[in-house]
Amino acid sequence: MGDFPNVIYLLSMDRDVVTRALEEVHDCDGYEYLEKIIQVTFEIPELRKNKLHKVFFFLN
Repeated sequence: MGDFPNVIYLLSMDRDVVTRALEEVHDCDGYEYLEKIIQVTFEIPELRKNKLHKVFFFLN
């Protein structure tokens, strides 16, 4: 990755899956590893399938 001025990287991931993978590969605490990389987190709640269907098909 480049260190470009005014560039922000957006990571979309399942934190539990990534931390488990980091623990297996690097033999360390995955949460601590991610804390060194990620500066700000935004938790997005899971969207229910019926709500998603309403959004895409404009149903009430």
